Amino acid sequence: MRLHPFKLAGSLLALHGFLCAQAQVAFPSVDFGNNGTTLIQNVGAIMDIGIAETVEDPQGRLFSVGFYDDGISHGFVQCFAQDGTISTSFGTNGRYITPDSLGELFFVSAAVRPDGRILLIDLGAVTPPYRVTLVQLMPDGTPDPEFGMNGIADVGCDVYLRAQDLLLSPDGSAYIGGMLHAWPYVVHIAEDGSLDTNFGEGTVAFPMPVEYEGVVSELAYSPGGYITMVGSENAFTCTNGFVAAIDLAGDPVSWFGQGGHTMIDNSPLGSEIPRCLKMATDGALVVTGMRNFNDGRSRFVLRLQPDGTPDTEFGTNGVLDIVTPGAVSKGGGCFLTCFQVETSC
Repeated sequence: MRLHPFKLAGSLLALHGFLCAQAQVAFPSVDFGNNGTTLIQNVGAIMDIGIAETVEDPQGRLFSVGFYDDGISHGFVQCFAQDGTISTSFGTNGRYITPDSLGELFFVSAAVRPDGRILLIDLGAVTPPYRVTLVQLMPDGTPDPEFGMNGIADVGCDVYLRAQDLLLSPDGSAYIGGMLHAWPYVVHIAEDGSLDTNFGEGTVAFPMPVEYEGVVSELAYSPGGYITMVGSENAFTCTNGFVAAIDLAGDPVSWFGQGGHTMIDNSPLGSEIPRCLKMATDGALVVTGMRNFNDGRSRFVLRLQPDGTPDTEFGTNGVLDIVTPGAVSKGGGCFLTCFQVETSC
């Protein structure tokens, strides 16, 4: 069984002016695809492709990653050239689809190395055997023979394991964040795909106290040499969020927040579900997500000082509400799921 957060009706809208941080052109860029958009076509005649994330390589190519479903879920990558056309030299006619032999996979996050190799992480199975799978591809879309076993590496355990985000470190290693059984976790993966057994508590770092059950949503690397992350409780309808920091050994950063974490619970009428985290050039953290209140929802932006305390000069006590006119019903999606932090933020 596989969880599918969403499917797209045969297409992905890729906005080039937004994805390219250096672009100084109008949004969307008319030089990309068809007036700023490009499509990912279904393989068959049904909605069989879903996209979770799009990343860019040093050549300006775009990789949209997610799943292809032909009865079972396969990891899926579509490669676009810088102008939005399909890069047919990548994989098979611009696509990479995991083989049946790997079982059900769904790529939820990807990162591109400076040399153009693409590292991808699978969501993880909701039934045994519990594992998440990493796949590393060469720039041409073929498996990297020096990573894991012919481009494939697994992280497994005997309890529920879910991956949510993948972060590359400057030293070439990677960090995975998500949920282990019921707790937010982080593991460290060496550049060759092997698990760092000296990280955290027996290979796993738990950034929150044991009584807090939740999931890591996004990771960020600090030039100061530590990892920050954002996440939320498991209970969707009655939840709050957290921001936490661990050092490169997997231990809490003691000077951050309260012993390594800061709770996000700023609304007396509702609750916050943070989803995204970015680090500004001064080390401050910017968090976005959704706020439940009464019978509606709003988006929010939270800015924290480098030590995890609220930046009271931003918004109202560090929080900016982005309220949709008339509010947004509980049944509607309202997340800020992707954003950029400018130097002035």
